[in-house]
Amino acid sequence: MPFEPEKIKRDHIEKAVQKIKEEALILHSSTDYDVIINGEAYPPKEIMRYAHEQMNGEKIWEPSGGEPTHSYLEKLGFRTVKKERNRELYELKEAFLKQWPLERVKSMSLFEYTNLNKEDSFCYWLESKTQELGSIWGGSAYKFGIYKRNNTEKKDSRSGYSTDGEYAWVAKYGDNAQEVFENVRKLIVSVIEWVQSNELQQIDSIDLGDAVKWKIAFHYSDFQIINIFKTEAIRKVGIAMGLANTASCPLSEIHEYVISKKPDGEDYFDFTKGLWGKYSGLNVEKSGDAVDKKFWMYSPGTNAEYWDEFYSEGIMGIGWDYLGNLKQFQKKNDIKGKLQKESETDNSKKNDTTACWEFANEMKKGDIVIAKQGSSRYIGWGVVESDYSYAESRPYFKHIRKVKWVNKQVQTDKDIVTKTLTDITPYSEYVERLIKELNIDKTLKLMVGLNKTGKISMNQILFGPPGTGKTYHSINKALQIVAPEFYEENKNNRKELTRRFRELLVADWAESKKKRIAFTTFHQSFTYEDFVEGIKPDVNEGDLAYIIEDGIFKRICIKAKYYSEGEAEIARKRVQLSDSNFEKAQFFKVSLGNTNKEEDDEIYQYCIDNGKISIGFIEHIDLKGKSESEIKVIVQEGSGLSEFSSRAMNYFIHYLKKGHYVLVSKGNSIVRAIGQVTGDYEYKTDTPISYPHFRDVNWLIKDVE
Repeated sequence: MPFEPEKIKRDHIEKAVQKIKEEALILHSSTDYDVIINGEAYPPKEIMRYAHEQMNGEKIWEPSGGEPTHSYLEKLGFRTVKKERNRELYELKEAFLKQWPLERVKSMSLFEYTNLNKEDSFCYWLESKTQELGSIWGGSAYKFGIYKRNNTEKKDSRSGYSTDGEYAWVAKYGDNAQEVFENVRKLIVSVIEWVQSNELQQIDSIDLGDAVKWKIAFHYSDFQIINIFKTEAIRKVGIAMGLANTASCPLSEIHEYVISKKPDGEDYFDFTKGLWGKYSGLNVEKSGDAVDKKFWMYSPGTNAEYWDEFYSEGIMGIGWDYLGNLKQFQKKNDIKGKLQKESETDNSKKNDTTACWEFANEMKKGDIVIAKQGSSRYIGWGVVESDYSYAESRPYFKHIRKVKWVNKQVQTDKDIVTKTLTDITPYSEYVERLIKELNIDKTLKLMVGLNKTGKISMNQILFGPPGTGKTYHSINKALQIVAPEFYEENKNNRKELTRRFRELLVADWAESKKKRIAFTTFHQSFTYEDFVEGIKPDVNEGDLAYIIEDGIFKRICIKAKYYSEGEAEIARKRVQLSDSNFEKAQFFKVSLGNTNKEEDDEIYQYCIDNGKISIGFIEHIDLKGKSESEIKVIVQEGSGLSEFSSRAMNYFIHYLKKGHYVLVSKGNSIVRAIGQVTGDYEYKTDTPISYPHFRDVNWLIKDVE
């Protein structure tokens, strides 16, 4: 059949589109332009090929594209458009607005706002479905004001929160679920109305969490909001862009200032991606082994059903076996077409397509994979060790990669993304939290097993019968690690090696500042308590007490961490007192939770993050303005607590003054933070921790031991 483009009519094109949809045909993507047909975008040349086939049975199209193809389509009444950068992101924002127009939000029910179906709730759309538009992952579900509980057995007795069993909420919003929701909904509607009238400064005072309210504002905005919602990150962007008062100004001012710096003609998402990449990336130490790797969240089968198998075999795998070897697909769209055809659907298959494409093509050796079970448990993480392969002999999950797994189970009360495979690298706050929770960076260093020179293993065993030189050579090995340059210069001078070894050897732990080596002999009576830690009796003036005493290995680990990570130098710079000022200074010890209780970690972390110290006695009473004697009566007689408790409260309220120093203890012998008091006593019940009594502090040193 001849090439007859002039005979193609509009109905030929419409029939071509119908065939493409019904048969889930794979189309080759266009480079610069699309044709819009019934609201959907198609590659112009591909449409004309199939239209020509409808016209005379020959699927051909000879023009090379560009204006000739455009002119044929436009004569028939179809619109051709230049392909828009980041089109999927713009479409996702539009999809949110289509699903949640303002009028629907105004009449939205509690079930529509939060439910366990997730796919159709406002909160799920806001946090998960639109995460590619800007992440608000992190923190608990309380950030939404109220949420439907998944685990109804778990109790939360913290002040400031309430529950009726089915729902849990922040108490300041009301006394019952419906009242709380109606108040939260009013706040959400206010955010939407203010952003639509471009009065961003009004949003600053709305009593919702910053991340949630600014994500809502972004969705209903005309792109006058920056899609970076973490308060710390947007302030960092403001500083980097030159806004003078960024540290203290309202967030609305930062949004307005930064968006004003967008060059004319630059795509919105290109601009904001550049901001995030340049100013708000991972805050991991550059020496860390987790830097410059991608992070993936991964589900090893439904409810992690294949986890044990994958862990023992050192692999990870995904399904969709009927696709065959994924390397046969040259384009992502090719996988999409095959999935649609096999499933007999015109559903976009976006998540499945992305998982298959990224698993085969974008995941790299050295990337970090975090395995999950359901939406609330991390069950392990590992390092990718191989390229993609298609294992034809496997009965299922034939798409595999080799992984060095680390089994580390962590329960979380925060929702985890639900897709089979997700690249979470762009969500830096989320990744930073996972690196900390799963101890990823430190474990990687152990797996690598090298010091900074990359030449010598940090963990070695010298073995042999008595008298074969194990002790003799241990001196050499120790100096190779802690003083490599000295060792190289003097490796043939035994006298100098021995002298330097003794200089670095800890003889007295109280005077071990510049010592780097500890030496012990594992004799028959040497126990775990001697090596790591143990409970030892302590008799003081006839009173018997039991204290935890660190063993030699733990002591040197603490010492090594303190000096090798630069904490000692930081401490010296941050806390420098002259002799006269030291004589005048007053120091107080505070615990910030029980270090033996894992659930109390959040008390310490909240105080460190927010510049506070806190104490937990008498959680239900504001003690502001109470005298020492009144506090003693309230604590001891009214609440039945000890004299120690009343004394602690009085020290906290009356004796602790601005300018005094506080040492945050960890057990009896370790300090993990030092701060200087800057504020008076406050009673606050609207914080996420159970302790309600607070003082403001300026942290001079934090997160050390």
